[in-house]
Amino acid sequence: MTAKRTLTLLILLTLPLLLTSPSAWAGPQAHTYTVDSNASDADANPGDGVCATTGGQCTLYAAIQEANADGDASTINFASQFQGTNAIPGCGLPTITADWTTIDGSSQWDTAYGRPGVELTGSSCTFLTIQASNTTITGLSFGGSSSTGVHITGGDSNSIGGCGDGQRNVFLVGKYGVWIQSNNNDVSCNYFGTADGETLPGGGMGERGVFAQSNENSITGNLIVGQSDTGLFIWGNSNSVIDNIIGMTWNKSDALPNKIGMEVVGDYNIIGPNNVIAGNSSHGVYLYHADDNTIFQNYIGYPTVSSGKNGGDGVYVHVSSDNRIGVGNVIGPNTGNGIRVYASSGTTIQGNEISDNGQDGIHLQQSSGVQIGGQGDLQRNTIGGNGDDGIQLDAASNITVTNNYIGLDAGAFDKGNAGHGILIDNGSSGNRIGGSGTGEGNWIGWNHGDGIRLDGSSTYNNFILGNVIGAPVNWSWKASNGWHGIGIYNGSHDNYIGWDTPSAGNTILASGWSGVAIVGSNDNAVLGNKIGTNGSGVNWGNAFYGVNIVDSSGTSVKSNQIAYNGTYNGNDDGEAGVLVDGSTAINNMISGNSIHDNDGPGIALQNGGNHSLAAPVITSATCNSVQGTACANCLVEIFSDNDGEGRVYEGYFTTDASGHFAWSGTLSGPNATATATGPGSAKDTSPFASPFENACNKVFLPLVVRKSP
Repeated sequence: MTAKRTLTLLILLTLPLLLTSPSAWAGPQAHTYTVDSNASDADANPGDGVCATTGGQCTLYAAIQEANADGDASTINFASQFQGTNAIPGCGLPTITADWTTIDGSSQWDTAYGRPGVELTGSSCTFLTIQASNTTITGLSFGGSSSTGVHITGGDSNSIGGCGDGQRNVFLVGKYGVWIQSNNNDVSCNYFGTADGETLPGGGMGERGVFAQSNENSITGNLIVGQSDTGLFIWGNSNSVIDNIIGMTWNKSDALPNKIGMEVVGDYNIIGPNNVIAGNSSHGVYLYHADDNTIFQNYIGYPTVSSGKNGGDGVYVHVSSDNRIGVGNVIGPNTGNGIRVYASSGTTIQGNEISDNGQDGIHLQQSSGVQIGGQGDLQRNTIGGNGDDGIQLDAASNITVTNNYIGLDAGAFDKGNAGHGILIDNGSSGNRIGGSGTGEGNWIGWNHGDGIRLDGSSTYNNFILGNVIGAPVNWSWKASNGWHGIGIYNGSHDNYIGWDTPSAGNTILASGWSGVAIVGSNDNAVLGNKIGTNGSGVNWGNAFYGVNIVDSSGTSVKSNQIAYNGTYNGNDDGEAGVLVDGSTAINNMISGNSIHDNDGPGIALQNGGNHSLAAPVITSATCNSVQGTACANCLVEIFSDNDGEGRVYEGYFTTDASGHFAWSGTLSGPNATATATGPGSAKDTSPFASPFENACNKVFLPLVVRKSP
């Protein structure tokens, strides 16, 4: 036999052995252990790779011992006799200490009842403790009073549950379903507090469904219900919560309440997208000493079923900083406030729909530096249909509220809040509602109280700028607020309604009462607004007065257009453009305005208002001069008008010691009128003088706005 034929024969004889034998370079193979006994006996010889008690059975206890000792990736599964009948004692099982251990009950899924067929039971213990990495637990049911289902105390990258067939775990335990004390783990697609997703056994079981006392965990796709404390409690940082249902049935048709849906005591956590946190008996989401968290694209309160309300606030931020709520949350209905922020700073609330809550849409209490709304459609909140105010600033400071729809669904339709659109009270100061920039103003309409209300002697130094109050964004119909457009009450002082620049003024229309009412409140300013008209052909006057000053002093009413107000009942009842009413309503300066086409006089003084200062008397008027008399050393402002008000402000002159004045200039309209302010340093302003037709009898020209003194 030649050497070549000999080598060929050796290869042919050896080939079957090569094909049927493990390759010399292959590593150890993973172990699989099949549990066939529900006893609690230990393994007879841990580490020999065989799950067998002294009786020759494979218990879960023995399988975990072997997995811990074999040094390989291990899978523990279950024989068929466990489906729906033979519960395994869960107390006293060994801690899982080996990485890459899988306990998989999915092959024994109970298809008749749609739940795991393998059940662990026990009382007052922890069933499975994990001190390893890459452990996977799927397809098991955990049941027992005062017990914890899974406790992860070490390792990382462990997975509890899964979204494939039969991978769901069910936790019906009295303490915690899953308790995580190490980082970077995953809890997915499990049921907590219910086996079928529709009922609570015995009225509900569990204190907390998931307790994540660690960082960078993912909580995804779970149903968490029936927990006596909190459905999901996060006491850690940088966790993500996505696509869970917390407090309702699997199909969101009814409530299965937790007490609190979700509580966060940690930082940089991300809640969203696509969680439904609804039907809980207390708050939906509660942030406590929690900073820099983000809540976005969730339902907090579920609007399509009557039981979808959370029993407290939708989101409650308590002693926390720099949290972001939005974009894309639907918050409401909830029994309390949509969002409550207490003793917190730096919260951003943008891009939410906050509707149909029992109290305020947003309630800020003793908080500062909060931004509500912002530039563009994505940052705008829609706040409507709430049982009290749209927004309440309660002892709040340095709050910015911009570009929101308050009481207006889609910016146009009636979704009025039952109280005020915005209430600023209890010592709130330094807040800005709207702004002078493009798109910073809020649209406020259909609210049952005032569009904006400022209230209380410690409420001061707030700025109301650039808002549209009483109209929809399409300008197609009135969106009347039930009371005043803006009301200032009970001593609120040094507030600014508009500013003396065109872009900072508010447009205030169609109010059920007056455009601006200032009652018992001193030293406020109404500057540069359009009250009763938008100045471009939409003339929806406020039902009573344009500006009503009652028992208030030191008001500045300057550079406004105040027109078409009055006729609240369709009759000519003589409502003034500006009414100053009451013996303590003094030193109110009305200067440089365009006041015209109101139902009654342009300016009226009542019950001693502005010391009942007499109007000037015009003795002559031509196209280019006006002469007359007024109080000595008073400021006289000259106007022209179609009637007896002051449509165009023409200029000013100071009377001499005898009260005479002589003004030179070119009048714009057919009638000359005038007001007096003073005398001297006093700021009382009189009504308009009786109109005097000038000699050239001009046809009235378009509105001319000139700067007041």
